[in-house]
Amino acid sequence: MLDMGTPTASPLVATYTTPAKVAAKLQLSTTFGEATIPTEAQVTTLILGIESEIERLTRMSWRSMKVTDELQTVQNREYYSLMNPPYVRLNCKFVKAFSSAAGDKLEVYMSGTWTDWLTTKTEGRGDDFWVDYRAGIIYFNRSFPLFRYIEGVRVTYRHGKAAVDGWVERLATLMAAIEVAENNTDQFLHPGGGTAGPDKDSQGGMVGRMQQKVDKILDEKPWLYDSQAGIIL
Repeated sequence: MLDMGTPTASPLVATYTTPAKVAAKLQLSTTFGEATIPTEAQVTTLILGIESEIERLTRMSWRSMKVTDELQTVQNREYYSLMNPPYVRLNCKFVKAFSSAAGDKLEVYMSGTWTDWLTTKTEGRGDDFWVDYRAGIIYFNRSFPLFRYIEGVRVTYRHGKAAVDGWVERLATLMAAIEVAENNTDQFLHPGGGTAGPDKDSQGGMVGRMQQKVDKILDEKPWLYDSQAGIIL
């Protein structure tokens, strides 16, 4: 499974959707709270798992994440030039600008030791290396010694888009609503068991329609297109 890293914020804070939005999608009369079944905390935990699943499927994050010691092997170009340098493609896109102060590292294995290029080399298109942060690609302009090492680059970095796209919020809300409905059927069907919701027949049809919407979003793969930049990633 692709390791997207760990959230840099509190693990109890949902980013892509909220329990209130999930309750609204389920057409519940009230939102989740401490006394409902499930509780607000339980729905938040469910959303956090769905956020990780969305990130695994899309290889992108819409929350601030940190990856530690990701190993990569330099991809050699058949004909080297400053316009066609060797590179490594990180597992994640939308990488934050490298900062040693933030704990980022770009370590290169040479002569039996790891050297952090962020502190010993210069970043720039005409210098030692440069980075396409949106695509998550590091280009090495002066990296010939790296060619003989498998997994000779070790990177610690932060990534994540600045804002949650609308389709991400919709997908997360739908996925969370489906799991809440499927895991708490009795609570929704009986007034004494928790928050009132639709009856059994209408609930089953609603879950089916929500699953169709989830499938449609995943089939369309909107994460492959950056609408703000107008490019295919």
